[in-house]
Amino acid sequence: MSSLQIPCPQCGSELKLRDRSLLGRKGKCPKCGHAFVLEEPEEVELELAPVESAPAVGTAAQWVPDQPTASISSPAPAFPTLDQPPLIPALAIPASAAGSSLVRKKKHGSPAGWILTAVVLLAAGGAGAYVYLNPKAAVTNAPAPPPAEPAALPAAPAAPAAVAVTASPTQGEPIDLKLIPFGARVVIHLRPAELWVDKGWQQEFRLSLGPLADYLQQQLKALTGRDPELIEEVLFCLIPNERETPPDFCMVVHLKEPARRSDLIEQFGGERVEDFGPPVYVTGDRAWFIQDEKTFAMCPAKVAGEMVDAAGRMHPAAAGIDELLPMTDHTRLITVVGDVMQARLDSRFLAPGNLNPLFERVLDWFGDDVETVAWSVHQAENVFYSQLLARNRTVIQPRKLETILKGRLDELPHELVTLIRYMQPREAGPRTVIGRVPAMTKVVALATQTDIGPRHVELITSLPAKAGPNLALGTLLAWDESTRTDFSRTMSAPPAFVEKKLPDKVADRLKLKMDFDYRRSPLQDAIAFIADEIKVEFRIDGDALKAAGYTQNMPATFKMDQATPMAAILEIAKQNDAPLICIVVDEEQKQVTLTTRTFAADKGLKEFPLEP
Repeated sequence: MSSLQIPCPQCGSELKLRDRSLLGRKGKCPKCGHAFVLEEPEEVELELAPVESAPAVGTAAQWVPDQPTASISSPAPAFPTLDQPPLIPALAIPASAAGSSLVRKKKHGSPAGWILTAVVLLAAGGAGAYVYLNPKAAVTNAPAPPPAEPAALPAAPAAPAAVAVTASPTQGEPIDLKLIPFGARVVIHLRPAELWVDKGWQQEFRLSLGPLADYLQQQLKALTGRDPELIEEVLFCLIPNERETPPDFCMVVHLKEPARRSDLIEQFGGERVEDFGPPVYVTGDRAWFIQDEKTFAMCPAKVAGEMVDAAGRMHPAAAGIDELLPMTDHTRLITVVGDVMQARLDSRFLAPGNLNPLFERVLDWFGDDVETVAWSVHQAENVFYSQLLARNRTVIQPRKLETILKGRLDELPHELVTLIRYMQPREAGPRTVIGRVPAMTKVVALATQTDIGPRHVELITSLPAKAGPNLALGTLLAWDESTRTDFSRTMSAPPAFVEKKLPDKVADRLKLKMDFDYRRSPLQDAIAFIADEIKVEFRIDGDALKAAGYTQNMPATFKMDQATPMAAILEIAKQNDAPLICIVVDEEQKQVTLTTRTFAADKGLKEFPLEP
């Protein structure tokens, strides 16, 4: 076997590695003595960068929908199409964590593997564990019900103007890897106490996850010895092990309230070891360390010294993880950071059994051009927020990767339309919700904003708070139905779409009552929502707005229930001190033009009276 030449990140000298099984472990430079994680060097291919034209920026947004859309919700990263229900066996851990060690069985799913799968499904919308716990998952011989007809996908506005990336609803410090040994390749950070509040949006979001939330609750308690509502933060990390064996599992727990040290020692049990300075408690192949009354950690006993040493400083992880962690926020509910290649190598441990196809599909969505990802999700009272950071490999530029990922997100709703037409839910309620999933995903694709850094791409999605529970329920039901759907059969032509009855006149449609929930939504997006709801083509006269000192990006932030589109337009104008804004209605063309009074008068157009 040929040896690897690994450059020292400190001085550039090469360290010769003869055994590839040592990759992921700590090494020391023979020249300068710098300690670092041994990683396989990337192969860099030089190629001419293609000439990319600047993105089109229009002066007017236009929305031309032809069919109704579903309510706003948020996306699943990939759609599972398994041929059998996913079975989730019990973890190889004791029924009670108190006074016992975590037992890991080789070539089976590690505890963190099950946690990772649950967390990915949770962040994606909560679709996976439903079938395992759903008693109605078995296929019956009842007559086939009608197929789930997907709701029409919303149309995209033509040539939208560039808008600033939505600000984060949280402003916390980055996630750190204190108390974690060298070489972490997967990082999972949760805030259980916030998710397990039995009221308000927290309860609604958790209930929409169905059995998945119960499953995660059980595993958190088994691993930490505490109910989720008592855990402020928990950090799980996976470190590569020898080939063909599960990765090592480490954990750091921050409690909401102080615990007595004697109670923690009794919970961990095992032998007190003082070889590393502060005592650790070794139980089997696991070592526990108490930092203070609210913080304790666990890791394999063989790297207990590294855990103690990391109490005051952070050890290096994989290079990509070290680069993306400073851009994370520890106050978000769910964050997953991982090395994509390492996740592929360990996929049978991270997502064992029938969950593996779903996990592989998520990895396939990122493709071979992404080295590391950091995905965080936050649900609050007034917003559902998702941030995806993708670190590109050196063979591709961030701008090109941005185009690739946005294209995959844009194509996802159309793929879902095809898959969902195969499904035949037996109950009317699930059939309706499943039919809306592609439209929900399309809304997310339209709402997603992208940005690039020196070596990463950022995808930000910000939607109304109801998007989180809606997506969770929709993807959960769709996953359930996919497990008993025959996707190989020949599909008949879809039934003709029946339009929702709307008033004939545009003027009457502008008086229809609906709900508005805007949070710094650009004018063009706010108008696009109205256009889709009343099925009328809207034009924004960009020249008129510019002449009056207005822009298509001026924001709207308000919530109005059962209000008319006219009232919403008036509120947008009021918030932006834009009294000259008006609309012109063309009944013959079924078109509305948003312009200014000055331009309307100059062109001899009749201003349509806006009523509150």
